[in-house]
Parts: sequence; C-alpha cells; structure tokens
Amino acid sequence: MGKDKHINWELLSWVEMSSGIEVLYLAKFFRGSQGTHSGILRHALDEYRHGSYFREFAKRFHGLSKISSNINLTEIGGLKNSKFPISANQLVDVCSYLKIGEQRALKSNTDLINICVDEDVLIKLKQIQGDEANHERGLDGFLKKYPIRSRIYYIKNRIIFCCYIA
Repeated sequence: MGKDKHINWELLSWVEMSSGIEVLYLAKFFRGSQGTHSGILRHALDEYRHGSYFREFAKRFHGLSKISSNINLTEIGGLKNSKFPISANQLVDVCSYLKIGEQRALKSNTDLINICVDEDVLIKLKQIQGDEANHERGLDGFLKKYPIRSRIYYIKNRIIFCCYIA
C-alpha cells in the first residue's frame, strides 16, 4: 500500500462533499438554461461521487473519525469559509471561486496520482482527474462571457485561497 495509507482520505472526502453542496446551490441560478443547469447538477453529483470514493479509501486504509458530519462539512470540508449562500449578482465571483477550487483539486489529484501505488485507487483518481478538468472547462466557458470581471474576481479569490484556505 505504501504512501496511500498516509493520505488523509477522510479530509478529502469532506472537502469534495462540501464542494458538491456549493455546486448544487449554484445550480438554482441556472434553472432557466436547461443545458447549463443539468451540467451543473452533474458537476455536483461528480463531487459527491469523489467524496464517496475518498471515504471508501479512508475506511479501507485507516478507518473514519467519530466527528459529526456537520462539523466535518463546516470545519474540515471548508464550508465555514464558503462564499455561499449567494445572490444572482455574485455569479461571476462565485464561479471564479469555484474555478480556483477545481484548479486546486487538479493539482492535489495530480500529486495523489504521483504517490499512490494501489491500482484501484489510481483508477478512481484518474477518473476524478478527468471530472475535475471538465468542471474547470465548464466554469471557464461561463467566465469567458465576463472577461474583465472574471479576471478581477479570479485574482481576488486566489488571494483569499492563499491566505485563508491553505
């Protein structure tokens, strides 16, 4: 198993589940656009599936903590630092925030792929990598409609991520 055992899979599970909650909330602002709405709902389901995979790895490699799910979602998963709930006039800001989250997930997942030795884990990590890349592309597609605002919010959110969500 090697280094796979030393990864905090449970933490990753809560982060993905928290991300799924944020993305699901975002979907309500796109109900008028069926294609976009269904794509965002699929994105949320992907995040929940990733969380489920990581939870499975946590059980398999070292068991789960006895901390309540509410504490895990807010403290460990990061929802206490979330931009949600939001209003419709914050969509560019929030999509910039989510894009950075996807970029961080891609980087983290690449690092995991490079150190994992378990074949079953690697298969799922590579699937997650493809999902995260698709999520980033989807957010990019939306943000390209607002080039100046999205760039400003992207820079602002990068600073926030660096300072508060390290």
